[in-house]
Amino acid sequence: MTTNRTNGFVATVATAAAICAPGPGVAQEVDAQGSAPRVELTANAGWYSEYFFRGIPQKTSSANAGLDVEFGGLYFGTWAADVGDGAEVDVFGGYSLSLTDQLTLTAGGTGYFYTGDFDDTYLEANLLAAFRAFEGEFSRGRYENFDEEDQDYGFLRITGKQSGGFATFGTFIQDFDGSYFELGYEFEAGGFDLAISWLWSDEHLSGLDGSDNTLILGVVKTFDIVTPGPDTDSSVTVVSPRSTS
Repeated sequence: MTTNRTNGFVATVATAAAICAPGPGVAQEVDAQGSAPRVELTANAGWYSEYFFRGIPQKTSSANAGLDVEFGGLYFGTWAADVGDGAEVDVFGGYSLSLTDQLTLTAGGTGYFYTGDFDDTYLEANLLAAFRAFEGEFSRGRYENFDEEDQDYGFLRITGKQSGGFATFGTFIQDFDGSYFELGYEFEAGGFDLAISWLWSDEHLSGLDGSDNTLILGVVKTFDIVTPGPDTDSSVTVVSPRSTS
């Protein structure tokens, strides 16, 4: 995720079987109707013509894949993407609470790790809120910065969504600088989630002498591995950093 780029976007656990089959003595939360929430396990695979994350260019033509587990508002996930010099591997988890049918609050954490020398480790605490057509995020993180001194940073984001269209503004604070704006449209076709967007990044994020504009095409396929039964309480909407960034 570093801004020191020379070349020209956060949705889980390692042993799903252990989670899907809890042993004796594992407590399960029971909803108002008396039925326990069940595990939902999904996988996803996708591709971006230009992989950006929070306005920062990562790689042209990048494949990615992830695994997500959700259980009664708790969520865990892992997501990996090709960044050229190895892979970016994210691990995240948290808890989402739906206060009403229009307001959801989420608290969690995310770690960004790299198998090569493309970048170093980022560790974050994430707070998110979704109200009607709007989502907001505040994340506080630390960047290990290879052999240099660690850097602390904050990230703020607001996203509005309506009828498939979306607009996002994000900005960094503290040791990191830079802002971006993204405008796009998401839709489904043939069982695939497709997106097209225009992204503007300022000179701090673009890695160039000035701001940059980029057209991004993306496609994602989600696979349901374990789905809740018809009697499961599904009132909780999980909002995670990777699914909203």
